[in-house]
Amino acid sequence: RRNSLVLSATGEWAALMVLPEDIGDGAPSPTGNLWLCNIETGESYALSNQSPQQPGAVSDGVFSPDGGRIIWTELVDYASSRVTMFVHDLASGETNVLVDALGLDEHCGAGADAPQVIWGEHGIALAYSIIDDITCDGYEDYGFSYYADDGTLINSGFLDGLEVEP
Repeated sequence: RRNSLVLSATGEWAALMVLPEDIGDGAPSPTGNLWLCNIETGESYALSNQSPQQPGAVSDGVFSPDGGRIIWTELVDYASSRVTMFVHDLASGETNVLVDALGLDEHCGAGADAPQVIWGEHGIALAYSIIDDITCDGYEDYGFSYYADDGTLINSGFLDGLEVEP
């Protein structure tokens, strides 16, 4: 995974992943510190605060099409593979849970990284890999979920033909 920088549609805000100082050179990925910065005022604050020992626990932030909100996913519990989708309103400064649990734990585990997110005018799409354990088929499956802006699940499934042996 790479460092990311995303600009809101209004150009007023930027979202970026920040590497903690103790990670240093050669770190495998950002460690879950998603920050928001107001381009005009320089005001900045963290939207998430995951442990540096959990690389990939937070996805990149993605702004709504109108630029008024930002969403991201967090792997909040590795043991149960519980993934939560959060939404932050830029005007009010409030952060809320949009989807409490994405249900990835139904498929043997969410893997090491939070699902990546795309937010378009027709809804929110997530892409993820499900890493099976010994009790499953031993493959890594690639899947998607599609949500409405209010967090209602529209569709979810696996991508056929994209299974790769570990």
